Amino acid sequence: VVFCPPRHSGGMWLDTFTLDAMGRGVLYALPLLACSVASRTPLSRPVPVLREMHELQHDLLKHFTADMTVVQRGIWLVFVLLPGLLLLLPTSKAVLVWAGAFIQQALLQTWSDKLSIGHVSLGPAGLVLPPVLSGCMAGVAAACCFNVRPKQVEVVRDALRSADAYFRLTQAEAAGTAAAARSSSKAQRSSRPLPPPAAGAMPTMFATSTLADGLTSSYDEEEEEQQEVAATSSSQAAADAFRTVSMVWFLSRRRVARLAYILTSLNVAYLGVVWHATGNLGAPAAAAFLHAAAEMWLGEWRARWQSVNSQIKGSSARQ
Repeated sequence: VVFCPPRHSGGMWLDTFTLDAMGRGVLYALPLLACSVASRTPLSRPVPVLREMHELQHDLLKHFTADMTVVQRGIWLVFVLLPGLLLLLPTSKAVLVWAGAFIQQALLQTWSDKLSIGHVSLGPAGLVLPPVLSGCMAGVAAACCFNVRPKQVEVVRDALRSADAYFRLTQAEAAGTAAAARSSSKAQRSSRPLPPPAAGAMPTMFATSTLADGLTSSYDEEEEEQQEVAATSSSQAAADAFRTVSMVWFLSRRRVARLAYILTSLNVAYLGVVWHATGNLGAPAAAAFLHAAAEMWLGEWRARWQSVNSQIKGSSARQ
C-alpha cells in the first residue's frame, strides 16, 4: 500500500509524519546535490565523460522542458518522478518479496525439508537486495537512453561502407574542377599571338616556340599525375579519418551509457536506503525531486554559460 494513513507502512499521506519525512528527505538530498555540483566544477576535468553525459542529458531534457515555466517544470518533475519511485521502490519490493517467498516455498523449503535444514532466511540481505535490484533496473533504463540506438548504428555502418567511394568522388570532382581551370589557362596561353619575327630569324623562333610547347605539355602531364596520386592518398586519408571519428563517437557514447548506468544505480539504491530508513515514501520523493531539479537547473546554466563564452570568443575573433 502506497497512499495509506497508518504510519511506518512505507507509503505516504497528507499528515505530519509525511511532512517530517519530506523534511528529512531534504537533508538526505544534500549528498546528491553536492555530487551534482562537484561534477560540474574543475574537479571533474580529469573525467571528460561526465561533461559528455551532462550535455547529452541536457539535450534529452530540453525537448520536454524547452517552453515550460518554472512552475510547469516543477509539476512535470512531480508527475515524472513519483510514478517512477512507485515502480522502483514499493512495487519492485513487493514483486521481489513475492518472488522470494514463492522460490522459498516452492524450491528451497522442499529441499530443506528433505535435507532437514530448517527455515531458510536471507537475513540482512533481504533488506539490501530490493533497492540494489531496483537500482540495477533503473540503470539499465538510463543506459538505454544514452547508448547508441540501432538506427544510428545502421546509418553509421552504411556511411563507413561507402566512405572510400564518397571521398574518392569528392576528390575526383575537385580534381576535375582544377583540371578544367588548367586547361582553360593553357588554351589562353596557346591562343596568344607570337611577336613578329625579325628578318632571317623565322626558323629559330619557330623551333623555340615548338620546344616550349613540348616542355609545357610534359610538365602538365607530370603535374596531373602527381595531382592524381595526391588526390588518391588524400581521399584514403579522409576515409580513414572518418572511420576513426566514428569509432571514437561509438566508444564515447558507450562510456557515457556505462557511467549513466553506474550513477543511476547508485542514486536509486541510495533512495531505497532512504525509504527503508524513514519508513515513508515522502523522504525519497523529496530527495529525488531536489536532485532532479538541481540537475535540470545546472544543465541549463552550463549551456547558457557555454553559449555566452562562444559569443564572446566569436566577437573577439572578428575584432
